[in-house]
Amino acid sequence: MEKTQQDPIKLLIDWVQAFGGTHNVVVKENESGVRGLYAGKSFNLPGMPKSEEHQTLVKIPNQLMISSYHVKNQYFNEQKQVKYAQIFDLIPEIFDPKYKYKPNSSVKERIDNEYGEYYQLSFFLINERLKGKSSFWYPFINYLPAEIQTLYNYPDNTPIHEGASTSLIDEIQLKEDDIMSKIVYDRQVHQDNKNRFLNYLRRNQERLREMQGHLSDENGNQVDIVDLIDDEMFDWAWMNVGTRCFGTYHVPGDIAMVPLLDLMNHSIDDEKLGYFVYPIALNIKMLERSDTDKINKELEQDYLAEIPNHDDYDATLEWESQDFDQHWDDYGDRYYNYLPKEKVEKYKVIDSDDEEEQDEDKYIQLDPLEKIWDLNDNKIFFGKRLLSKDSTEIKEGEELNLCYGERANSFLIIEYGFTLPNNRYDFVRPELITIDSVVNLMNEVHTDHQLYHTNLNEFIIRDTLRNKYKLKDKIRVDIKLSGLHRDLLRYLRCFFSPNYKTNKLSPHQEVQTLELYKTMMQNRLDKYPSSIMEDRLLLAKVQDKTNAEVKYHWMYEYVLIYRIGQKEILNRQIQIINEVQEAIMQNKEGDFKQLGDKLKRVCSSNTMLDYIDELKDAVDFLIPQ
Repeated sequence: MEKTQQDPIKLLIDWVQAFGGTHNVVVKENESGVRGLYAGKSFNLPGMPKSEEHQTLVKIPNQLMISSYHVKNQYFNEQKQVKYAQIFDLIPEIFDPKYKYKPNSSVKERIDNEYGEYYQLSFFLINERLKGKSSFWYPFINYLPAEIQTLYNYPDNTPIHEGASTSLIDEIQLKEDDIMSKIVYDRQVHQDNKNRFLNYLRRNQERLREMQGHLSDENGNQVDIVDLIDDEMFDWAWMNVGTRCFGTYHVPGDIAMVPLLDLMNHSIDDEKLGYFVYPIALNIKMLERSDTDKINKELEQDYLAEIPNHDDYDATLEWESQDFDQHWDDYGDRYYNYLPKEKVEKYKVIDSDDEEEQDEDKYIQLDPLEKIWDLNDNKIFFGKRLLSKDSTEIKEGEELNLCYGERANSFLIIEYGFTLPNNRYDFVRPELITIDSVVNLMNEVHTDHQLYHTNLNEFIIRDTLRNKYKLKDKIRVDIKLSGLHRDLLRYLRCFFSPNYKTNKLSPHQEVQTLELYKTMMQNRLDKYPSSIMEDRLLLAKVQDKTNAEVKYHWMYEYVLIYRIGQKEILNRQIQIINEVQEAIMQNKEGDFKQLGDKLKRVCSSNTMLDYIDELKDAVDFLIPQ
């Protein structure tokens, strides 16, 4: 599809306004050339009359939203004889979210069609693109980017600059990082989805040709829609749906594309804005977790009952004040064991304080927020994306941001093609930690290991740890900025001789546990060929747009931000451990109040309170040293 000579953004805004949309925003590029949405005037919440509590920044007419519900009622062919719903009914294998494959000779496992609505919206975008300027949706199609550039759709050998022998992949990861495995996984999923889509269209090509009616190219020749859909066209549609939709594909009826609003970029400031459709609202905000179970039980019944009303309401982006109970670093204080593709017993060390774990490690990061629907005040929760604002004032020219979710940089660069400096949701994922690797590490740091130094063989060591402490052979942990990882600490404590009467460690043994933890962090940090200071200097050079010496690949900036973030986490862990070790050794008398005061100065308050509680259960400060 050829782009119109008219400015695509102006064409889009004129189109929105022609159908009743309004806005108080402007679209412009930042210093890096990234488009975004900016306030067209100032908003000051405290100065608003109560009757004007919600001031509209953007209003998008309902008929311009693109969702599964809206698309079904659009006409598939130019003669307006066939609707998309008929196409979706024709091929339920790809378009029906409730369709399930049963195991057969070619499909070994049952497959749930969780991407059904992705297929619907992708097919819709492709078909409307093929219609060209005759499509009602041309202004929207025309302003979509021609190519979505993320790390997983770049060739592995993409150099950091022209003529360089070093690739982006080489620069972003250590050998043991799972970035590459995640990229390989995403590529395979994308290819599988593409093959499935194209195969089923070809199987139904004759019937689709009948239903499309007359479709001609620019020269007036009859064309076949299936013949026109190639790999490039699928990639374009699928990536636009994946990177620009609100909501998540996991729940039917939950994704939608909203013109203009999808220009908002990602941020992780305090959440103070809301996105609504009134009164059946697609409301992006955070809810109290205590409501989750109750709301989820009512989800499907209440949602389906309201579907007929979707035609009545517009999407509005409004300015309001909201309070959020979640502290900024709470995410870092949730503990998971990631054990890919295997079922395991719940993690249990000394006490019965089991931690929930995931059966399958499918994604780089699992979002702990559950899918919930807010049925209060006639609003329905739509997704995990949040608008970000940390004050009660929006200034003219200020960028308006969405939070795409609690996403680590590894997820962002693979799925969206960028990273954020100082990303509080970022993490370092070490190699799998095993019983053998810990024993080897204890030899390296010369710790006092009673089981090992009694010359017991490896089988007896493993058997003792398994049976006495219910210890897993291996665990996977994600290390974050907010504090020490409790699961890892519990795991490492089991390798030190306990006091068999109290089942607790001495302060000296806790310090050794921390030393083992710190050595893991330092060993990983030492594997990088460059220091964090060298990376920061290189990043400044890459970001210097006036530097004509070398023209770096535009994504190299984000690669360096990712790598610096990994090193910052590791350095922070080492710093915390050094200070915690010193505080413990100076507090052998067991004054937990005094210890707590010291430790709270080391880390965030919540993190250290958890660790102090852990010490009370795990460490016996009354044992003479």
